[in-house]
Amino acid sequence: MNKPVFFTMPTGDEAVILMRPDYDRLIETAEDAIDIAEAERISREIREGQQEAVPLAVVERLCGDESRLLVWREYRGLSVDELAAAGAVPADVIDGIEASRIDPPVSVLKALATALKVDIDDLIPR
Repeated sequence: MNKPVFFTMPTGDEAVILMRPDYDRLIETAEDAIDIAEAERISREIREGQQEAVPLAVVERLCGDESRLLVWREYRGLSVDELAAAGAVPADVIDGIEASRIDPPVSVLKALATALKVDIDDLIPR
């Protein structure tokens, strides 16, 4: 690391001049620290039950072309009829949403999200 140059501005504020590689390393270190703090926060929330850890296979399915409703329903271990009862939504509507034949209103997505214990955003197609 090159020696930084310190100087005082006319306003009295102190300033530093760094070589570009030193600056880039400093920024990278700061970004790493932020990432580590965020990872620690998420890990703590998972341990404390404030956030759910979802298996990678489920995440990959959610990021793919499958119906997000179908993926969450299967991950939760619910049949269409069980989800229908829990969400007070007809089973044929759930089938239609999963098959992309029905574009459900927000109220239906909200009911299903509540029944699946996910955010409504988790059910909206990509």
